Amino acid sequence: SRIVPLVNGAPHQCHQSTKLSGIFIGGLTVQLVAFFTDFIMANFPVPVVIDPVLGSRVHLLRWCEWAPCATFMTFMMEGADLYWEGDMPPTDFMRTKYIHSATQGGAVFLGLMFPFCSSQKTWAAAMFVACCLYLTNFPRIWNRMKAIPSSLS
Repeated sequence: SRIVPLVNGAPHQCHQSTKLSGIFIGGLTVQLVAFFTDFIMANFPVPVVIDPVLGSRVHLLRWCEWAPCATFMTFMMEGADLYWEGDMPPTDFMRTKYIHSATQGGAVFLGLMFPFCSSQKTWAAAMFVACCLYLTNFPRIWNRMKAIPSSLS
């Protein structure tokens, strides 16, 4: 089965329970948060505000879903490349993953803040910072592409 490795392998004996991996639990949590958010938005009244600069409707519950999910999914994606050269990981190995996840979560969180910006200047400043945080994706992708062993590309 292809699902068994996700849940940390099959039990060796019938009376032992299978342990769930962090990746499996994290992915399932993200899916459950998305499901419940969609369910609530479909069946109950939820807050909708108007962005003062663009004049568009902003569904706050959707943004409240995206902020933690974007942060966690970025961290899971970053944690998927657990290879390095030598016997020990680099000293900043996990630090870069935490920082990159925080930048993506911060960009989405600033998107949540747009309808609450009181002027065009604060809205533009939030947009500028959000774009700068999002643009950290591209150097990170470049570095990851360079780090892939030539045997895998």
